[in-house]
Amino acid sequence: MYREGPSTDHSSLIQQASTAISIAKQLVELFTESIVEVQQVGRTGNIEATSARIGQADQIYSSLWAQLDVASQQIANLQRDTSGYQALRTALGSGAFHGVLDVSRKPGHNGRHTVIVTSVVANRVGLLRAVDACNMLAALLPEVAWTPPSTEPPAVPAQQGVSLSKWAVGLVCGALLLAMVMMFLR
Repeated sequence: MYREGPSTDHSSLIQQASTAISIAKQLVELFTESIVEVQQVGRTGNIEATSARIGQADQIYSSLWAQLDVASQQIANLQRDTSGYQALRTALGSGAFHGVLDVSRKPGHNGRHTVIVTSVVANRVGLLRAVDACNMLAALLPEVAWTPPSTEPPAVPAQQGVSLSKWAVGLVCGALLLAMVMMFLR
């Protein structure tokens, strides 16, 4: 994934940063799928299921930014300028911690029954900034053979979506755990 550098420490920092960026890119995809699922479950009016999905989305979103922070720190340790990332992170403010910004419920009618309609407002701006941050940090690691960044921002459709599978959540959580263990073992 990376070319050998002049020192093991240098190579280790590059590997740690590239691993964190790769995990963050996977979390961007997972967060996008999660938000679609939150919106779908929210339309059912099932408050418990919606709350559980919101918790998952918020956890994925905060993990995404935690990985980007790790990558930024490792890149800074390489004596490379991460001020662009820091400015983006600062501009995001408290929104960096919330994947779901607002949930509102209102009663509606479908003929004979009252239905609770849940509206979920996702942190789309934060998601787009996370994609920008991934690309920005990846550009600071020219040693890594990255796949070219997508020119299309992640889409969160209003009416259709992708189901968030449990194995994908397990895979990402396992990758996060592995990356954290590797960082502390060095």
